[in-house]
Amino acid sequence: MAYTRFKNFYIIIILSLYLINSNQAQLFKKHHVSIYNDLPQNPKPLFVRSQFKKDDLGLRTLSPGQGFKWSFNENLIVTTLFFCHFSWESQQTTFDVFNANWGQLFRIYIYVVKIDGFYENIDANTDHKTNFKKIRTW
Repeated sequence: MAYTRFKNFYIIIILSLYLINSNQAQLFKKHHVSIYNDLPQNPKPLFVRSQFKKDDLGLRTLSPGQGFKWSFNENLIVTTLFFCHFSWESQQTTFDVFNANWGQLFRIYIYVVKIDGFYENIDANTDHKTNFKKIRTW
């Protein structure tokens, strides 16, 4: 009887450690966000300001063909949220570019800004010019 209790306790400990390690392994994998300007040549550039809570990644000025990217780990309580404000000519919008509360998370997020809206690619095996889908308009 004591052996069975010890065996069950041991199995529970092993399973718990496995679950903790697999969750921690996911937390330590980096996510990558890239934003590219695919707008036409214009005297006015695309302005992008990206933020995580109070941490401002700064205002970026992107000419057509330019982009920028950053990498990060999710925080331990899995509430990581990055959002960006986009401004071009008279158009402006803000939206989340990474949210740990999304149902399905990916390691790579590529956003392409075009004249008709915003496109996303989550395939790490392609560049920012192929395999993307429109996710929103201005």
